[in-house]
Amino acid sequence: LSHASETEFYINCYASLQDEIKWWNPNNYTIFPVTDPPTTVVTETEQAFGLSELKDKGAITTQTKENLIFLVAALPRDTRRNLSYTLNEFVLRCSFNSKDCNMERDFKLHVDPEYGNCYTFNFNDSVELKNSRAGPMYGLRLLLDVHQDDYMPTTEAAGVRIVVHEQDKEPFPDTFGYSAPIGFVSSFGLKTKVLKRLDAPYGSCSDTFRPDPYIYEEHYSDSGGYHHIQLECLCQQPCTENVFETAYSAAAWPSVNFKIGVDCPAVPDIYNDTTACTDYYRKNTAYIEIYYEQLNFETLNETAGYTNPSGKRTRGTQIFRRNARMRGQSIGETACHHIQRSPIRL
Repeated sequence: LSHASETEFYINCYASLQDEIKWWNPNNYTIFPVTDPPTTVVTETEQAFGLSELKDKGAITTQTKENLIFLVAALPRDTRRNLSYTLNEFVLRCSFNSKDCNMERDFKLHVDPEYGNCYTFNFNDSVELKNSRAGPMYGLRLLLDVHQDDYMPTTEAAGVRIVVHEQDKEPFPDTFGYSAPIGFVSSFGLKTKVLKRLDAPYGSCSDTFRPDPYIYEEHYSDSGGYHHIQLECLCQQPCTENVFETAYSAAAWPSVNFKIGVDCPAVPDIYNDTTACTDYYRKNTAYIEIYYEQLNFETLNETAGYTNPSGKRTRGTQIFRRNARMRGQSIGETACHHIQRSPIRL
């Protein structure tokens, strides 16, 4: 029997050899059914994880994922980091503005309780990474390996999670972002809008607001306040905010005749097999392109409809003014595994 067959055999039954019968006779055993485990154990487990009243498989899977997130989040940060893949294991290729990425300088680790190790590109505002031309050739291009064999049974989809955000903002891939599937080139074309809101007495925005305490290292954002579960926080919108509009398109990758040009993973069975190597990349990798569709950006200014001499806030019309400007663009992107990883690496 194979290992899988042996496992299945001894889970479901056990064998008792009869006296004076030789071992090589395949009929020399009697099968006894194994009783099911007590239902009370299953019920207690289901109740503990909030599954006892759920019937829909989708709801059960979602609740199980949430339980796993809480369990992983309770682990020390170093333990959580070691459960997921390193940058070099995750990112097989990287180029920006048609030049090689500096992996150590350009990427920052972000450990997320749901997605594991995420990596933020262009996080350091002291290093100028700007592109002066629009189009996918001059944006960020990544080849990412998700190692699908390590997926857990609760993982419903295979791919990666992409978040486009400002450099000084904390990424929240569970709330904001886009999913990119394996076996495709996923292209994300960006356009920038700059929102400028009025502060007091005409509005309630603030660029310096930060609740105390605040658990995130990066600058405050309203989404960060909600994730922090800050009760009665009166969370404020920033007075100046960059918003990235995204257009998504995809194409199958790699094509039939495309030469991948990189070594297959360290799997002896397929290392010298071109067909098997291509098949591996179709089932385990995603090619990502993030770029600007145009280098101009739109500014929306909020202005007061009218004021009174006392300077008090008055009811009036809010006027938005649109201005188009040109500049070299600079943003941050965060890429994560679109999975809940098994906590055991083999």
